[in-house]
Amino acid sequence: MTKKDKLKKLLKTSIQKLWKHETTKWIVAIILAFIIWNLILIPSLRFLNKSPTPIVTIMTNSMEHYVEFDDWWVRHKGPYTEKEITKENFTTFPYVNGLNVGDMIFVIGKKPEDIQVGDILIFETKQEELIIHRTINKWIEDSPNFGDRYLFQTKGDNHYVSIQQYYLDETRIPIQRIKGVGTFRIRYIGMPKVWLYRIKEKIKEKIN
Repeated sequence: MTKKDKLKKLLKTSIQKLWKHETTKWIVAIILAFIIWNLILIPSLRFLNKSPTPIVTIMTNSMEHYVEFDDWWVRHKGPYTEKEITKENFTTFPYVNGLNVGDMIFVIGKKPEDIQVGDILIFETKQEELIIHRTINKWIEDSPNFGDRYLFQTKGDNHYVSIQQYYLDETRIPIQRIKGVGTFRIRYIGMPKVWLYRIKEKIKEKIN
């Protein structure tokens, strides 16, 4: 037997031994899942959904309701009625009972004229953080530099007002920051991502 044949045999035997271990199989499965997710599934969904961010996970409780719809409406109706959104209007909106932490949302790109009040809007802050809130207003504003342009106002269902901070003004969201509109969801499937994020944040707090 030549040295080359011996090397091949040794390599084959080593691989067979490794493959017998469950840990090895799990590592291979994770690597394959990562490749399929990032190199095949996500690029395909970007093309099909016409959105640069085709899948998002709800990371905070800003869209949760916690109580039955009637009770929730009594507590939160103010900002909606100010925009002439009645209780009956709201019941026709997607995800009328809100969204939960860990829900995975599929996102599709839409032209600004096709985005409706009540739609779940996915958009980016100045810090490049993704926000998933409900559209409560939409209008066209004339700009000397850009011509007519669409602007949107959003609010988390669990918030009493729209956010107005240096990094995000929810009362004037330009179309350039919008990634798409939430459509189909899978409940709680994104919880592992939420847990990993929370662990990472706790580690950061301890370090700082």
